Amino acid sequence: MTFHLVAWLIAQDDAGRVLLGRRSGSSYADGLWGLPGGHVEAGETLAGAAAREAQEEVGLSVNPADLTCLGACRYDLDGMGGLDVFFLTHDWAGKPTPLEKTSDVGWFDPQALPADALPWLPGVLDAHLRGGVRLSEMLDGWAALREVGAAQPRSISQASKRTCVTRYCPLAALPWRVSVVYRYPTMCPARSTETRTSSSSRFCPLGFR
Repeated sequence: MTFHLVAWLIAQDDAGRVLLGRRSGSSYADGLWGLPGGHVEAGETLAGAAAREAQEEVGLSVNPADLTCLGACRYDLDGMGGLDVFFLTHDWAGKPTPLEKTSDVGWFDPQALPADALPWLPGVLDAHLRGGVRLSEMLDGWAALREVGAAQPRSISQASKRTCVTRYCPLAALPWRVSVVYRYPTMCPARSTETRTSSSSRFCPLGFR
């Protein structure tokens, strides 16, 4: 089974809406609404891949260094396996425009996505964007997303109830040492732009910030 490593960009405007593109001419989920994103190329960083795909698909220019990693979702379903990594931005240049393999673009409330969106998208946004989940997986269906690393793993319906959280690296015990600057955005609506930073050396192979 081929393992797919994919980076996705969540561009969120001041009203809290996220930018989606309708996939067109794609071998995967053609005709459905989804985030701009695609496979990470050889020698490319995760954030760099998310920024490149956003430029190619919907015409947004973003600086990879300014992206916030919300987390990752591992899936093993229907003969497909891989890891989706999600990045958030509130800053970009350019007007959203349907470009490569995209027939339309639109802004949507994360809690009111179109019926023909990617089947896993509502759960991912609920967990990683709104719920603060850093690592999740799907093994029992495209909508059955579960949190990984919690003392009591939660389903997406449970994760969506948590609104104010502190970011952390769930892979801290793995043996890949990197030096990073950790950024902790709060998910509290009243303080959605507040961040705290600290420099440290941690074990985080995905470079979560």
